[in-house]
Amino acid sequence: MSRRKLRCYTGGFYHLFNKSIAGFEIFRYPEEYARMREMTRFYRDSLRGYSYSEALKRGLGIDDPEVHGVPRIRLIAYCFMPTHFHFLVSQLSDDGAEDFMRCLQAGYAIYLNKRSRRRGPLWEGRFGIRRIETDGDLLHMTRYVHLNPTSAGIVQRPGEWPYSSYHEYTGVVASGGICDFKQLISLSPQQYHKFVSDRIDYQRSLQIIKSYLMD
Repeated sequence: MSRRKLRCYTGGFYHLFNKSIAGFEIFRYPEEYARMREMTRFYRDSLRGYSYSEALKRGLGIDDPEVHGVPRIRLIAYCFMPTHFHFLVSQLSDDGAEDFMRCLQAGYAIYLNKRSRRRGPLWEGRFGIRRIETDGDLLHMTRYVHLNPTSAGIVQRPGEWPYSSYHEYTGVVASGGICDFKQLISLSPQQYHKFVSDRIDYQRSLQIIKSYLMD
């Protein structure tokens, strides 16, 4: 296995992402998106010998102290797309981001392969990492992540896509969110909505140009 060119360090901020092998649709139904979201919440913390499916079988709550240890990552933003996903995180413990992604991807692959009656790898590779250097970069990256569905032409407005943290940022989800961003993002929900909406057409145009270049 080749060594990574970039690793995550505790205290750093990162964009983590991956896509399915051969463009396979990893999220097709609402329950699959919901499963990934709950697994994301579950694997944010280190575990005491339990996988998500094992905890469910034993009737343990997702936040049960018997299951959870110290936090691995701080989840700042996410977006689940039909064939890929994005996370913005800060690593809170050594190897936390690597462990989070390893558990999440392996667990979801087992779930979806069983559900779809398929075999073989689900992900194109281990996962991608980009380091986020500044607070300004972090803010702009949240917008990039939340505009993925509009850039792909799936929806017209980011608020129409239910499978991202955009609704947490704009105050639509008042409780039950899985992201921790309020100490990092100084914009109000209304300001953030405008900040994202003002860039919809521009980011979509970049995506169109990119697709032409890749043809």
